[in-house]
Amino acid sequence: MPGPPQAPHISGPGLASKSTRSGGFLLDKIVNNLEAEIKNADLARAYPDQLYMVKGEPAMPEHISHMLFYISQTKGVNNMLRSAIRATAYLVRELAALAMAKTVIKTVSSNIENSVVTTISPQIAKILLTTKKLEKVNENATSLNDNYSQRIDSIANMTNSVDTN
Repeated sequence: MPGPPQAPHISGPGLASKSTRSGGFLLDKIVNNLEAEIKNADLARAYPDQLYMVKGEPAMPEHISHMLFYISQTKGVNNMLRSAIRATAYLVRELAALAMAKTVIKTVSSNIENSVVTTISPQIAKILLTTKKLEKVNENATSLNDNYSQRIDSIANMTNSVDTN
């Protein structure tokens, strides 16, 4: 049994010059094939609407994956092509799952962040208020301590002056 097909090679700058693994055709020639029925993204969106998708609904990756699985079951599709279509369907499904997971993570993270901020905001406000009150108490205690120190010094000075007389 022969090994895997030849990997793509680059003959010039960018993606458009890669050849496919299944042959020596340049990708830009395959994409720009004048005989192809589907020549652009607009036609690509319209075609599945006719056969496999709900008309007018956007083609989401999960829908494209489903469509590919249905296409793989079409009569006349040989095993190699069926395997290629199914492999693509699984890869698209995986990409859809990753995109969905990222969306869920972003949404959940944002909701958790908002919930945490909403939950702890009153406590933080209380802590800040208590901090201000404690700072005021500390200022008053320092002032009171200074007053007592001055009085003690004053009494000590009076006592010393009485003792010396």
